[in-house]
Amino acid sequence: MNPINELRNYLRSISPLAIALSGGVDSLTLTSFCQDNKIEFRTYTFQGPHLTAFEIEHVRQWVEKNLVPHSFLDCNPLQDVRIASNPQNRCYYCKYNLYSRLKDTINPGTTIIDGTNCSDLSKYRPGHKAIKELAIKTPFASVGYDRFMVEKLARDMQLDIPRFSRSCLFTRFDYGYQLNSELVKRLGRAEDFLLMNDISGFRIRIHNDSQTFLQIDPSEKRFFLRIQPSFDLQMQSLGFYPYQIQYMEFSKISGYFDHRLSN
Repeated sequence: MNPINELRNYLRSISPLAIALSGGVDSLTLTSFCQDNKIEFRTYTFQGPHLTAFEIEHVRQWVEKNLVPHSFLDCNPLQDVRIASNPQNRCYYCKYNLYSRLKDTINPGTTIIDGTNCSDLSKYRPGHKAIKELAIKTPFASVGYDRFMVEKLARDMQLDIPRFSRSCLFTRFDYGYQLNSELVKRLGRAEDFLLMNDISGFRIRIHNDSQTFLQIDPSEKRFFLRIQPSFDLQMQSLGFYPYQIQYMEFSKISGYFDHRLSN
C-alpha cells in the first residue's frame, strides 16, 4: 500500500485524535496531514519551563494562522522530584507525567498520538517506555515513516521545515544536575535570544561542574559572530557567563549528553 494511504487509513481508524503538538517537524506534519485529510482531531501543547517563550509563541501563531483546534495545558514537570533531580531516565518520568495529564483531560474514546517516527526508535529515548505503558499511539512509527519520509511529507504539503530540530530544555543540563524552574527559564531566555536572531543550530549546555558551553553548528558561525557582543551581555545578565564556544556538527550537538554516555 502507498505509505500516504496507509497513514491516512491508520489515522482514520483510531480517530478522534488528541495530538501532542510540540511545534517540531513531526507533530506539525502530523497535525497538517490530519487537517488536510479531514480527520477529526484536537491538538494540545504542554506549556511549562521545558519550552521557551519563543517556542510557545511559535505554536500559538501557527495554530491561529492555520485554524487548528488547539489547547495549551499549563504544567510544571519539575514539581516531580524524580524529574527535577535530572536522572538519565528523566524523560520517562516527564513523558509519563505529561501524557497522564492529557489522558485526564480528553474525552473518553479519543486516541492520543504523538509524532515519534521510526528513526527515533533507534536512539536513546526513555520517554518511549512511558508512551508504550500509557498506550499512546505513534502513527509515523506504526506505518514505517522515518525522519526523511516525514520531512518529505512536510515538503509535499508545503510546510516550512526548520533546518535544525529543537528539544526539551531539560536536555541542556548534564545528568544529575539539579533543576528548578527559575534556572531553566533563565536558560530559555538565553536560547530565545539566539532564536529571535534567526539562529537555530545550537544548544546551550550546563555541565555538572557548572561550566557553560554554547555548541553551535559551523554553518551558523558567521551569523553568531555578528551578534556575539549582544549575546555576551545577555549571558552575563542571566548568570551564564563566562561560557565556552564549541563549533561542532549538529548531529553531534543533538543528544549530546546521551552520545557522551555511550562513548
